[in-house]
Amino acid sequence: MAILAPISAVAQHKMAVTIWLPKTVKAEDISIAYNNGYKHHVSLGPNARKVFIEDTLYSKYGTISIGTRGIDTSDFFWVTNEPAVIQMPGSFGNRVFQLVNAQNVKGNTWCGLKEACADAWDRRVDFLKKHPGYSGDSLYKLFNELTVAHRSCEMSYLSTHSSEYFSFWYFISFFYSEALRPETVISFFENTFPKEFKESSEGKIFLEYQLARNKRKLYSKSPDFECTTVDGSVYSLSSFKGKYLLIDFWASWCGPCIKNIPTIKHLRDSYSREKFAVLAVSEDFDFVKFERAIKTYHMSEGLNVYGNYRLPNQFGRAAMPTYVLIDRDGYIIYNSQEMKDYDLTLLNKTVDSVMQR
Repeated sequence: MAILAPISAVAQHKMAVTIWLPKTVKAEDISIAYNNGYKHHVSLGPNARKVFIEDTLYSKYGTISIGTRGIDTSDFFWVTNEPAVIQMPGSFGNRVFQLVNAQNVKGNTWCGLKEACADAWDRRVDFLKKHPGYSGDSLYKLFNELTVAHRSCEMSYLSTHSSEYFSFWYFISFFYSEALRPETVISFFENTFPKEFKESSEGKIFLEYQLARNKRKLYSKSPDFECTTVDGSVYSLSSFKGKYLLIDFWASWCGPCIKNIPTIKHLRDSYSREKFAVLAVSEDFDFVKFERAIKTYHMSEGLNVYGNYRLPNQFGRAAMPTYVLIDRDGYIIYNSQEMKDYDLTLLNKTVDSVMQR
């Protein structure tokens, strides 16, 4: 049984990265994300030419990923606590980045891994080309099988290079996959990598997430948590004892999240605050855009949390939006990920049913 060591609330370093975008490439064709121990999406304005990322560094390296439309895979760069600069090339065909205090991750081990598992990867790509926007249980099952085969190939390769930090980084970066059972991921993590990797801050964060995936089953006890809302109030699981709590994991850049806001607000306003509460946990990178969103969509009256990286991890949040309903005794009675309740029909029925009791 995995035992999770405490994750230090105080990180040792800060990361500061400036990314320059070329004038010849539209911002809408570029996607940028970073991982400082927790994953973040960076929203770009239509005319963005410079992106500045500054955040606490919880891992050995901060990872910057830059994707461009029409290119099969993103480019990944490691940065440390030294101020870094990444300048993108002027065209999609040119993948030579100008770097200051940043390291391109795609070295020999990356190339060896991709070569070893090329066939399994190609089968996944072919499936997506034949079934764009696939739906239905049979196609979903088939894609899951292809994903498991691909990830199994990668695990076999990584196990032969387990002493390299790259292998550890790759595993904790790309093996959040819902296709693999969490117990499989946890077992590989614990039995493959050196102790120094597993006990690093990023190792603890990854393990916490996988343990949460393993425990997020319906009718299980909610993880205890603590968070601070933007007005400075501090809440924990015990703060909501005796009432139903709906946790909404969202972001201003997430289209489906925004689409569902009226439904969530309607639920919040339909019941007494003494019996029902909504905790909206934003995963925005930019506080200005977060603040603008809660004003635009009239969310200011609710309980809004910004900058809490750990809370999504504790609930095993793998997609957005995700909604979790906790009953008066602290048990999870609804999870949109588990129930695949994309239009929130089941959420509405569940809340209506329990509030009649």
